[in-house]
Amino acid sequence: MTGDRWRGLRALSIVLVVAALQGCASVPRAEPDASFRLRLIGERVIEHELSFGGTVVGGLSGIDYDPATDLYYLLSDDRSRFSPARFYVARLRFDASRFDDATLLRVVTLRRPDGSPFPAGDPRDVADGESIRFDARSRQLWWVSEGDRSRAIDPFVRATTVDGRHVATLPLDPMFAMGVPKRGPRDNRAFEGLTLTPDGGALWVAMEGPLLQDGPMPTVNDGAWSRFSRHPRLPDGSFGALSIQLAYPIDPLPDRPLLFAGLAINGVSEILALDDDRLLVLERALVIGHGWRVKLFEAALHGATDVRTRASLADGASFTPMSKHLVLDFDSLGILVDNLEGMCFGPTLPNGRRTLVLVSDDNFNPGEKTQLLVFEIVPS
Repeated sequence: MTGDRWRGLRALSIVLVVAALQGCASVPRAEPDASFRLRLIGERVIEHELSFGGTVVGGLSGIDYDPATDLYYLLSDDRSRFSPARFYVARLRFDASRFDDATLLRVVTLRRPDGSPFPAGDPRDVADGESIRFDARSRQLWWVSEGDRSRAIDPFVRATTVDGRHVATLPLDPMFAMGVPKRGPRDNRAFEGLTLTPDGGALWVAMEGPLLQDGPMPTVNDGAWSRFSRHPRLPDGSFGALSIQLAYPIDPLPDRPLLFAGLAINGVSEILALDDDRLLVLERALVIGHGWRVKLFEAALHGATDVRTRASLADGASFTPMSKHLVLDFDSLGILVDNLEGMCFGPTLPNGRRTLVLVSDDNFNPGEKTQLLVFEIVPS
């Protein structure tokens, strides 16, 4: 989610967060019932507004890993306000017992199809990067931008080389156009999650929140619908048009805000494919007076209704959504987690178990932090 949009909401809650976490009754935690659990290995925090390569480090909303080079790619959602739209290349050092180091190696400017960088304040174009994925087949990177409804700038999914040159744009369904009154993505609630299936045969794109025609955003009493869209790999190596779309049930708000009604949000911040039939889904909420609340779910695709031709999901009784099981309520970790938005698999540990790496978007806000968390994936 774009830092500028969260800044005002977050600033209003900074004073209350610590007191609320210490003084309010805790929300009962659901027991994990997924096929595995997570064990926290460690945490590292990148210095706020660190200067690196002539840029300001922050807004890290996406992360992915290339095991062939042992490198991580971290996407910033900076709309070229602090520095040109960009991603960072990094190396992380950890083992099964501790997280030793996170080192930035270089910064790469993202380029538009005409080869130019994304300018700040362009009324016709914007890069609001929210997720990034390394494509092992092409050795290119796919990334998403949320667009801007106020300027009728559509979200997009594009491919770039590892040095930032534009390669391709994913064909998108007209339902994601921003310029249609009372239809399409809400502002700053569009494309937020992206993943490739393990064999690279398909690409999934996830909405942060419901389309306008799909009903309201989550409330304390009711959840909401997010559309997850599958794009198949074509024989030429590119990805084709939308082939399957499933409805994902976003949880209701975890708490009531302490100040004003409406100052609370919950939505999908990232997805990650476990296999062809299961996705990890990260849900991230901000509730005034309670701070960030994050949960990780294992979602099953099997049996869900293809909703790509449905004009609205407001009538939830007419289709079968994806099912989901809780993997981790981050409140149970005993540490204060921030605005977690990026998630990827890391290297396999010597014991044969996979690792999971998450990063938070600090919104370029001094009251938040760029937090990296590393977990071991432990079979249940």
